[in-house]
Amino acid sequence: IKQGKKYFWIGTSSGLNRFDRTTKKFKYFLKKDGLPNETIYEIQIDKNDNLWMSTNRGIVKFDTKENKFVAYDKGDGLQGLEFNNGASYQSKDGELFFGGVNGLNSFYPDSIYNNNFKPEIAFNYYKVISTKTDKQKKTILQANDTIVLRYTDKSLTIYFSALEFTNPKKNQYKYFLQGQDKNWIDNGNKNFAIFTNLDQGTYTFKVKGSNNDYVWSKEKQITIIVYPPFYKTIWAYLIYIVAFGSIIFFFFWTRTSKLRMDNQLLRAQQTASMEIAKQREELQIKNKNIMDSINYAKRIQRGMMPTEFLLKHFFPKSFLFYRPRDVVSGDFYWFTEKNNKFFIAVVDCTGHGVPGAFMSIIGINLLNNIILEKNIENPGEILNLMNLGLYENLNKEVDDISLRDGMDMSICVIHNSSHKIEYAGAMNSIFLVRNDRLIEVAANRFSIGSAEPDERGYYETHVFDSQSGDMLYLFSDGFIDQFGGPNGKKYKIHRFRKLIMDIYKKPTEKQEEILDQEFTRWKGTLEQVDDITVIGLRF
Repeated sequence: IKQGKKYFWIGTSSGLNRFDRTTKKFKYFLKKDGLPNETIYEIQIDKNDNLWMSTNRGIVKFDTKENKFVAYDKGDGLQGLEFNNGASYQSKDGELFFGGVNGLNSFYPDSIYNNNFKPEIAFNYYKVISTKTDKQKKTILQANDTIVLRYTDKSLTIYFSALEFTNPKKNQYKYFLQGQDKNWIDNGNKNFAIFTNLDQGTYTFKVKGSNNDYVWSKEKQITIIVYPPFYKTIWAYLIYIVAFGSIIFFFFWTRTSKLRMDNQLLRAQQTASMEIAKQREELQIKNKNIMDSINYAKRIQRGMMPTEFLLKHFFPKSFLFYRPRDVVSGDFYWFTEKNNKFFIAVVDCTGHGVPGAFMSIIGINLLNNIILEKNIENPGEILNLMNLGLYENLNKEVDDISLRDGMDMSICVIHNSSHKIEYAGAMNSIFLVRNDRLIEVAANRFSIGSAEPDERGYYETHVFDSQSGDMLYLFSDGFIDQFGGPNGKKYKIHRFRKLIMDIYKKPTEKQEEILDQEFTRWKGTLEQVDDITVIGLRF
């Protein structure tokens, strides 16, 4: 559609395009610029040179002077969110008509006024989950209050509201945790924020909200104080110093007294004994430092992975069965929600223990970069970029030795609105159980990072629909490869399929309990051979 002598506006299935006839250049407007949906059916220009467009998520107005989008949905009186091609008209007196799948909308643009009321933001209450108890206590909260957490408090949820009720569903929120976040976090219309495993220190939590026309309130804040365990306090360190000093003093005092009493013949033997004692002490210190480092690596690894509480927030009927073989794990899981889609992955890295943990950290950072920063949402493309990133980071020649580390993984993208499931896998398949039938969706038979990307081709994306009552299972090979039973053999895939069919109708909490019991029974007195991860989601 033409606007004056300078611009042409073009609506496509991939966003809004503006062609400048003077510079011969295009400018693109996408969801990140404010469009509710990038599929545009019709465009009309009102008397004030504002664009009105029908999309797959309602009608949107674009103020060409301020370059600002305003979206309208069913809450604003639309017949529905979906509209049709070729179904728009502007009458001589400026009335606009847009046809959708459920009827026709008409309105005068000049009669639509923005809501300029600036809402107040109010804190409601907060909940804390502690390792000492599963109970959640609701505590009333007001601005400028202080929340005090102990080191045993692993999850904090803060609830707040924008006091504007014209169309509360369209109220928006942003928050900023000073001391952790670098920028304001866009929280959409969610009126709560969840924080897990906060480090000790003092934080300032700030929040602000908008009305249905994105007029933002002034920010309000509260203070969060996280106290360390006693063994990390100043008093504890003073006790350590005094105790260590006393031990050193007593040791040298007794050693000096004994040397004075020994004769010259025993001094040579005593010198050897002192050397042995010194080596033993150095060995103990080194062992302690190694274990401290491994335990710290465990905390870092667990802190980077989302919690089971967050999984149940997205999927109330779900379970997470996670059993590392060592203190730290080569298995990891990752999930998040973005653009009304739920992303979930189960990954098995090369090796166990500390090497596997380092690989898992690389994997988590790659997923964050690809999905959250690069906005890649296709599972096959995500795996292709994971493969390229891992290959570039690890498959380098070091002292003429080629490093060949990799990952086996499965990743699903679940569309919250359409219930469509997209899946891609590297060695790790998934199970979908529906109406007493187990469907195995096979993965590509090459690991991520195992060879140059061009040598093997690309990972495929499988698309299928979910139904109410379906159970979806993502898993690593740890359970299947465990040795045990009466003959000390592997559990194998056929037993695992049968186990899934036996339990899939049960509540998810019961399924996790049965998996734990079956693994313990099969393993018996043998050692666990691999890290284990099994995640189940019921639709």
